[in-house]
Amino acid sequence: MIINYEILIGIFILLIISFLVYLGYKQMIDFLKSLGAKIERLLPLKASLYKGQNIYYLEFSPYGLKITTNLKVNGYLKITKKFLSSGFDIYYDDKNWADNIINNCKILKLTESNLKLLISIEIIGNKIQIILNTQNPKSFKSISEDLLEEVKIALEILQEVVDSINNLTNTFPSNSSISLSKENLRKWLIYYIPIGSFIIISLTTLVLGYWGTDTLCKDELFINSFKILSIIFLFYLILVITILRKYLQAKINIPILLILYFGGYMLAPFTIIEPLNKMLDKSKPIKIQTTIIDKYTNDGFYLEFSDFKCNHQFFKKQNSYCSYKTSENIYIKLNRGDTVTLYLKKGAFNIKWVYNIKIN
Repeated sequence: MIINYEILIGIFILLIISFLVYLGYKQMIDFLKSLGAKIERLLPLKASLYKGQNIYYLEFSPYGLKITTNLKVNGYLKITKKFLSSGFDIYYDDKNWADNIINNCKILKLTESNLKLLISIEIIGNKIQIILNTQNPKSFKSISEDLLEEVKIALEILQEVVDSINNLTNTFPSNSSISLSKENLRKWLIYYIPIGSFIIISLTTLVLGYWGTDTLCKDELFINSFKILSIIFLFYLILVITILRKYLQAKINIPILLILYFGGYMLAPFTIIEPLNKMLDKSKPIKIQTTIIDKYTNDGFYLEFSDFKCNHQFFKKQNSYCSYKTSENIYIKLNRGDTVTLYLKKGAFNIKWVYNIKIN
């Protein structure tokens, strides 16, 4: 009987990960129950807690513990902790409405109460939510020891905040004139459209079978991708700024766009640019006979051909030979000095790719 140790190691690692996930999940459930909360659902984990006439929903998110409840007002206001300094930044779309909330209720009591784990306070539509940091600096496995006490304090203050806001509805318009229209527009422009477009185009090229490593020169792919993506990203950034203008909330949203752009530079060359370069290519294959001058392995199987050198200084020195990633089957069959016939296509984005390769 042949034992595949790689499979056994994989199963063992999977079991360890599953066990650690179970322990973390159990710890979150125990934490919520210690507050007296009722578990509403397990996936994703959500609990409810009644205090007075209000019901609070507690959820663990990637950002921390989120506590949400309903209000009798409707608008948008965000108070978030500064990234590199103390204090909080305040964001809003309707200044008059936000000023009434800030000046005539107790919402700032949350920021003034020395809640060390408080990350943000946000009124979104007719809901208010606060987020508390759950990270324990002493251990990556456990919830912060201070979280339980801070949640109890935060809930007491939040109850006062909710009552003070609801009691103000008789003295000023409860609904913002802008409401959530600008916030929804920001979400579409900054998150949904770029991320959705990336996913849709990537999945389309994958389903149609255009994913693969047929590009002749890796450096050419990265250089041309950088040029194309930079133009797209710059155009989209100008478009977002033009549409949102004073509602952009640049201090918080421009860094998010830049992070998304950085991710795009890392992923899009392989999932969008390279597949579309082949998919949209209408050129005819050119037959070229060349010689293998080198072969090597480095996260894949690579060949270098005598007739193709890099014209760009990116990963390699200028005038060094292009690295073509091939299959293991072809790599094994070829040796240095062997002659092969390449059928090359120009590429829709001027990134040459190997349509076919024949061993002579």
